[in-house]
Amino acid sequence: VYYVAFADGAPWGGFVLGSVDISFDNITLEGGTLAVPYCFCDGSGTAAPCANTGAAGNGCANGSNASGANVSGSGNASAGASTLVLSSTGSPANQPGLFFQGDLANNGGLGVTFGDGLRCAGGNVIRLEVAFADASGNASTSIDIAAKGGVVGGQTRYYQYWYRDPAGSPCGALFNTTNGLEVTWNN
Repeated sequence: VYYVAFADGAPWGGFVLGSVDISFDNITLEGGTLAVPYCFCDGSGTAAPCANTGAAGNGCANGSNASGANVSGSGNASAGASTLVLSSTGSPANQPGLFFQGDLANNGGLGVTFGDGLRCAGGNVIRLEVAFADASGNASTSIDIAAKGGVVGGQTRYYQYWYRDPAGSPCGALFNTTNGLEVTWNN
């Protein structure tokens, strides 16, 4: 396990201390909450929709990034005092996307084909926030995810970013997704 400081890229700046093992298996958020990236479009699970495989740990390749987009989390996933911020990198610049929450991982965590990507989060889905990617293809949430998602301590929820991909859409669907992120909430 390597300990690193993540630049959160949000307008308020700053760094978040966490740990990552180099196999992309776990991220420890503030307060000891475990966030587990899953559902990669890198050939390790469900096949990419049109052979548009992304890089290890990412979603499927998109029209502006052959590595695909990635979702991650930083902050505290405490149902009573959440500072959790979801962030996406690698999506097309200046395009809208939707951060959403599900209560199960589709296809046992391997995802199902959805547009130019894989839909990882499913079950009872809650739309959390529409966020536009910046000029670098990065987007972040700015809401209280626990309140908007109606989570309570002890629940596990699944997160993903679904984004528009109008230029060079690999499969022609004009939309794509990141990998998924599993978060077990504290009290």
